[in-house]
Amino acid sequence: MLHILLVGENLLLLSATAAALRRSGADVESSCFVDAPRHLMQRGFDLMVLCSTLTEQKAEAVSRLVQQDWPATRILQVLSGTKTGKGAPDSTVTEREASPPKLVLLPRAYGGKAPNYSM
Repeated sequence: MLHILLVGENLLLLSATAAALRRSGADVESSCFVDAPRHLMQRGFDLMVLCSTLTEQKAEAVSRLVQQDWPATRILQVLSGTKTGKGAPDSTVTEREASPPKLVLLPRAYGGKAPNYSM
């Protein structure tokens, strides 16, 4: 069974995503950024999904923690399709102009910059 940890800031979104992933047969837990280290200390995970609601700094911090202590854990980062400059959502973009979210599978030695693995 695949063990997945979802990390983000919007608990409603995390709950909905966790429910969808559980239908695939995976064991899924969700956590806000502050509680992520506690979840990681309790057990190992095969996959950690970083929600687009995390800031770049928070995503990098939790990624480094995982890579140091659980190097076998894969990390999938969901990037919002509509961002400007430093990761702030662009409120002037209409829904029609917004690009779809991207999934980025981070390499095991994540250095803060997303590689070109977007799907």
